[in-house]
Amino acid sequence: MAALHERVTARGVAFPIRLWDGRELGDDAPGFRLVLRQPWSLPALASRSDLAAGEAYLAGDVDVEGSMTAALRAVEATRAVLTAGDLAALARDVRRLPSPPRDGDVP
Repeated sequence: MAALHERVTARGVAFPIRLWDGRELGDDAPGFRLVLRQPWSLPALASRSDLAAGEAYLAGDVDVEGSMTAALRAVEATRAVLTAGDLAALARDVRRLPSPPRDGDVP
């Protein structure tokens, strides 16, 4: 995640993130911080499906501190600058993350 974040910010997109383990990437300059509360929230955001991202937000796996408008603009800007290589690396990293618990599993 840190390497992808560096590539995105190097292309001019400010995208502050707090990961599920408490690590923070980027600063609060754009007026928001995306909070990924669970490792399995990343695939929902990485997909091109706004529905998957919305479901992760409603489930509480993803949150936005600060301006929701600024966060949504940064998401669109990030999608615009990701290359095929970035997406392949992200897909490879996402496969290594734990899956969400199934019904009946203890989180």
